Amino acid sequence: MMGIVSVWHWFIVLIFIMIFVVPSWMIAKKAGRSGALGLLNIFPGIGTIIYMVILAFGKWPHVDGEQ
Repeated sequence: MMGIVSVWHWFIVLIFIMIFVVPSWMIAKKAGRSGALGLLNIFPGIGTIIYMVILAFGKWPHVDGEQ
């Protein structure tokens, strides 16, 4: 055992980022928001809820005709 934070832990973290954060980043960019908004998904539960609320109830510049 290599300690509390092993190589496997970082491998799982990298997989998590690829599965949740990268697609969220792309969705936010396509919605006309900063891609960094996708970083909220690093915090499971509350971060994802905040992300969805911002996308659901916020203005979408590309859809509303603003550029």
